[in-house]
Amino acid sequence: ADECVDTSREFIRWADAAYFRGRMPYYCDPGSELDGPPDHEVKRMILVLHGVVGVSEAELAKMNLAPGLNQFRNVMTALAKAERLDPELDRESIAVISPNVQRTDQWQPWTDEDKRAWTWTRSTWNQGTRSMLRETKSGAIKADSVSSFDVLDEFLRAALIKFPELEQIVVTGHSTGGQAVHRYALLGVGVHERIEAAGVSIRYVSANPGAYAFPLIRRKLPPGQTAVRAGIGVGDTLDWKWGVPKG
Repeated sequence: ADECVDTSREFIRWADAAYFRGRMPYYCDPGSELDGPPDHEVKRMILVLHGVVGVSEAELAKMNLAPGLNQFRNVMTALAKAERLDPELDRESIAVISPNVQRTDQWQPWTDEDKRAWTWTRSTWNQGTRSMLRETKSGAIKADSVSSFDVLDEFLRAALIKFPELEQIVVTGHSTGGQAVHRYALLGVGVHERIEAAGVSIRYVSANPGAYAFPLIRRKLPPGQTAVRAGIGVGDTLDWKWGVPKG
């Protein structure tokens, strides 16, 4: 029952998203659970993605706070500050959703090794890669192999059902989460359009990413050269030509 939506509302689909076996834990403010009854008060939803956690086994062992919860608390702290600065801010009209991403073969106490949880190799989920197929010893599939961007599609689809009066969705992320947001903004073909067709604006905020996605294979190359060394740009490149770099 907790995986069903209100049958009085249309089940919305877009792009290639479908119902996948698997789950991703997330944190939210009370009442904003996506499988709960429709909330007509919420006008804006903030979907926040965390960064890399536990870059080493030693660091992971010291952690006592789930990264999704950490990012959730950061947003709630920022909202509290905004409320103090602007007394007219209606906190009840804002919902916060913060997924918690599991990396494959890296035990994290906040998931309790749930075989139904989608997991990704290292931090490749920020590129839209497919999760690992998770099955029991007898071969029964517990979690399908699904793109992390398909999972984000489903979060947004569920939001349109949960919050019928929604006016804006903000998709934001920190570090690796920021990279995920930037790539999702570039590659989420059809999703942005589907949301805007429903009368909801969508905004992407990429915070502190280690790298930004470049939308083209072609790059500006110096005269006579077929490659460009990574690093800070040289400024004036008016005499450079566009081409596909070597390698």
